[in-house]
Amino acid sequence: MFFMRNPLDCLDHFKGLVPRDGILRVEIIKDAPENYTLKDSYDKEKHVHTLQRKADLAVLGVFMSDRF
Repeated sequence: MFFMRNPLDCLDHFKGLVPRDGILRVEIIKDAPENYTLKDSYDKEKHVHTLQRKADLAVLGVFMSDRF
């Protein structure tokens, strides 16, 4: 489901209705493109995780080089 409403309390009417035994993915994007899809959301998340992993490895590399 996609909701394109402002203000950001557009999901308030779901409060208490969402089951607590699963995964609910909520992404709030200001001015999202009209053709934005769930796949785009997952691709963006994967990209962010990749960047974070690279940053973590860089920090680890600096830490390791300081030890030897």
